[in-house]
Amino acid sequence: MANKQSSDHITIAAIDIGTNSAHLVIADVDSHGHIKILDTHKTVIKLGAYIDPHKKILSKEGIAVTVEALRHMREIAIGYKPIFRTACTYAIRSVENHEEIFDTIYKETHLRVSPIDGLEEARLAILGIQFGLSLENETFLGVDIGGGSTEVAVCQKSKLSYVTSIQLGAVMLSQAFFDGKQIIRKKDITDLENRITLNMGPIKKELEKLKFEQAICCSGAAKALAAIHSLIFKGEELNDPHGYKLKANDVYSINKLIQDLRNPPQIQKKLKLDKNRSEIILAGSAIFTRLTQLLRIKEWTVSSFGLREGLLLDTLTRLKPHASRVPVKDIRWTSILKLGERFSVDTPQAKRVLHLALQIFDAIAPFHPEKEDPENVLLPNREILRAAAWLHECGKFISFPRYHHHSTYLIANSQLMGFSQKERLLIALVARYQRKGQASPRSAECQDLNERELDTVNFLASILRIACAAYRTRHGFNKDAVVLVRGRSITIQFFFPSHSTPEIEITKMTQEKTWLEEILGKKINLEFET
Repeated sequence: MANKQSSDHITIAAIDIGTNSAHLVIADVDSHGHIKILDTHKTVIKLGAYIDPHKKILSKEGIAVTVEALRHMREIAIGYKPIFRTACTYAIRSVENHEEIFDTIYKETHLRVSPIDGLEEARLAILGIQFGLSLENETFLGVDIGGGSTEVAVCQKSKLSYVTSIQLGAVMLSQAFFDGKQIIRKKDITDLENRITLNMGPIKKELEKLKFEQAICCSGAAKALAAIHSLIFKGEELNDPHGYKLKANDVYSINKLIQDLRNPPQIQKKLKLDKNRSEIILAGSAIFTRLTQLLRIKEWTVSSFGLREGLLLDTLTRLKPHASRVPVKDIRWTSILKLGERFSVDTPQAKRVLHLALQIFDAIAPFHPEKEDPENVLLPNREILRAAAWLHECGKFISFPRYHHHSTYLIANSQLMGFSQKERLLIALVARYQRKGQASPRSAECQDLNERELDTVNFLASILRIACAAYRTRHGFNKDAVVLVRGRSITIQFFFPSHSTPEIEITKMTQEKTWLEEILGKKINLEFET
């Protein structure tokens, strides 16, 4: 367990479980978003080699390798008394047995792993790039070539205007085209390039519509190409690739050199790469080169800041929501609004319900305080309620009958940037249980929740029930409700027009308040005045 952090800074240990390697970065992060790196560690795990391509499962050996790497990282980090944030990307999120993997990791290391989808991976990488190169007021293309996928995004002055994830990764492509071959043929490289071109086709048309001033890449492949460029063209080894420039013609020249060498042992010897990087640089370079050609990039800038630094900054905003210089909250809320628009949410109704739900929450939150869980950094309860209140009716887009179940599916399976998979599930379940039933371990949809998370869902859903009941006929009140705490009771005062009595709302709220009364152990009085 982490010690209580000081008010001006937080020590965070961010772990990224990738397809090729696992990375740890430990840093002090202050409320202005300044990062002081305390320690780093990298372990090559090569998870792609442990994935059965037919069954889509990670083998026991692969799980054991991952657990051992994380156990070692936790031992390194624990002396700094940090708050941990552990995320996994393509390799683990793509296999069928990921829940088994998460359970095993937690049992062996007490680290809770949060899977992030491709769009969230791209957003976090962009956040790290933006911060590391001070690009808050710039328009730039950001690329992260990983082991299992490649993330591409365009950021315009802190706002993402385009983001996508392509299933092209240096490790997975190397295994598909070169694995087990003593000699790599030119035909193998041609087949690889054709696959890359085919998969990249859709993004070319989209990105041609957008303008950007700079192109940034934060991947291991880009850092390796920068090291090769410095060695071959400047005759010196590169100590720090951050900010290094690679012109398009140099990218093409380096790629040709790598393809002429072709085989990993020759690449390792000639270009002074480590064994692991030499085995995947041919595929990584091919992806990087094809992006350069398709998007007509004239020059790349290499960034040492990326996903892990993005994780650090994102974690800071979860623990300190008012942290400056980190444009995360707007991205989250924008994602919610866009999803609501996509599924034709009744905006006036959503605004009314949201406003009242947050009024009630702010008044009674002290009676149901959030329980700290340093091993599972989730968004504050208020943010979960805010999202659920806006989206609780989105299931009506499919059909009215059982719309709360439809809402659950749509929210949990939509790509909401800024939210982890667990957070999307919590939002979905709060929207689900604002109507009928309570969340319990017996429900199939709740089986991935621990006791604290179940408690959170039921608490927030009970508030949302009252807010929805208050606008059952979708009519507004004269002015805002007033929530008063009087000793052992809570009073909510509603003001309605003198010419009408909201009988349906009164009946519905009287029914729905009983659940919140049970949770808080307090009497809730409803008062109605003209």
